[in-house]
Amino acid sequence: MNTEYPVKKRALSLSVGIFLILLQVLTHCAFYSFKGTIPTHLKNMRLEPFENRTAEFNIELEVDEELNTRLQQTRLLTLTTSPEADSHIEGVIKSISDIPSTYDKSENVTEYRLQISGQVIWQDDTMNKPLFSKNINEYGTYFSEIENSQLSTDAQRNRDDAKVEAIRKIVDRIIESMTEGW
Repeated sequence: MNTEYPVKKRALSLSVGIFLILLQVLTHCAFYSFKGTIPTHLKNMRLEPFENRTAEFNIELEVDEELNTRLQQTRLLTLTTSPEADSHIEGVIKSISDIPSTYDKSENVTEYRLQISGQVIWQDDTMNKPLFSKNINEYGTYFSEIENSQLSTDAQRNRDDAKVEAIRKIVDRIIESMTEGW
């Protein structure tokens, strides 16, 4: 009696079963979005210009632009300028600081943290209640001029690089806050 045939048949059935499970998982993941984590009655949102309470020229515009771009990319909600939007985001940049972070042997600063602090609120305008109100405090790093002069061009980091990094982290935090806990 040949016992190979039932073993091959079981192995083939197992392989087909695993393939079908993987196919199902992959097709469901392909259509996954964070939109399902936002309250279902919200269809659109308006971005209010951030307020700048610092001496840093145009920092609020840079945050507004990055947030607008990222919200369009993620497609969490349709962006609108209408005052009749279902919800809106508003924020304030309260401070921006250059904080020494790393020193060399001679106690010269080699690295700084550019820290941006503020607050952001996502308001549900249909229910007239805040969805979240969070203090934000993010940073980017950059090197002193002396340190940069000792590095290759690719390795150098200036204050503008740190500002871009900090703003990206702020926007990441806002997007995460919009999609967590629903």
